[in-house]
Amino acid sequence: MGRDYLLFAGCMGASMKVFESEDVLVKAASAGLGPLLGRGGKAHTLFEHDAGFGRADVVLFSLHPGRARKRAKIAKGFAARPSLARLLLSLQQRPLSLQSILKRVRISRASFRKCMSELISAGLAERTETGCYQLKISPVHPVSNIIALEVKLSKWKRALYQAQRYRAFANASYVVLPA
Repeated sequence: MGRDYLLFAGCMGASMKVFESEDVLVKAASAGLGPLLGRGGKAHTLFEHDAGFGRADVVLFSLHPGRARKRAKIAKGFAARPSLARLLLSLQQRPLSLQSILKRVRISRASFRKCMSELISAGLAERTETGCYQLKISPVHPVSNIIALEVKLSKWKRALYQAQRYRAFANASYVVLPA
């Protein structure tokens, strides 16, 4: 979904600093990273966020500027439930089969049923007479940018593997290591 991930050596000017724990490094790394999101309003932060592709230490996201006030609650719901957001974004105005949707979104049937029932009850999607699913409206996603951070004190190979997986839901994924 996004750009290639980058490797940060050091933590925003905290070079050669010894970190007591990964939590301390997470706090140091997440402080002041809002500008990475670019223009797009206020940066929102989620810690230890499970997006279905592992548990990212930090997820930063911003809302589209024009829709921020009206859609903040919805956006936080989608950020907290990435399966729901991915499912909504995969649907189209034309009917799609269950198999086609599962292949695109890569979620379990149980997650699909739960998320789809929420989208249908919210009036965003519908099930056709043929058993396919489609959008009822053309939604505008309120989130403009998503960045995931994987923070490690060591085991950089594992961090790269995890950061690569986060690219499935984030526009960019970064690895943060102490210098």
